[in-house]
Amino acid sequence: MNLDEAMTICRTAPATYTLDETNHAELYNFLSKFNFPSGARIVELGCCAGRTSLILAYLSKYKNWDFHAVDCFVLNAEHEYRQVMDNSKLPYTLHVNWTSSITVPTKPTLTEVPWDAPIHFLFIDASLNEPWFSGDCRKWIPFVVPGGIVAFDDWPGNIENGALVDNLFVDGTGAHDAIKIYGSQFTTNWIDLGWCGRVRIKQKPYDDAI
Repeated sequence: MNLDEAMTICRTAPATYTLDETNHAELYNFLSKFNFPSGARIVELGCCAGRTSLILAYLSKYKNWDFHAVDCFVLNAEHEYRQVMDNSKLPYTLHVNWTSSITVPTKPTLTEVPWDAPIHFLFIDASLNEPWFSGDCRKWIPFVVPGGIVAFDDWPGNIENGALVDNLFVDGTGAHDAIKIYGSQFTTNWIDLGWCGRVRIKQKPYDDAI
């Protein structure tokens, strides 16, 4: 298990709507330090073309974690994602569903993903707009175990390539304001571990019941 191998595998997926290589390396280095128990569930909301999935699946293979990805595939095709993941020979479980009960109009035949299991690491990168983002927070964050981690991609104010990323619309309003608003609301009194690249990291206190 090493960063160079993980990044080589990561590059086999298209760089579509995903972290850049520096951010993926930082995510690998951050998560590799955690000793979650065998079978710990690692969940990615919004897997798109699979680059972040490959990092999470790679770590899951060597740490004996249980990696799950959830996406309704608005931005790319399901078969393309499966091809990338199957070619990697890494373990994964894919849920082709809405990430919450909030309907995705372009995918009306799908249903909300069923879920009732504890989560040790949750990566939220599905729709970053309302009402879908708060729907994801409401559904998934309560499953995070004490000591578990939530990672929010595109949290406003992140630094990328040495520059502040404001994520502003042309009228000056925040394109990703919902992430900070609802991400903060659903992780009140959690430990703020700061930035991992452009990703904001929150940890559930160990004395907080699931």
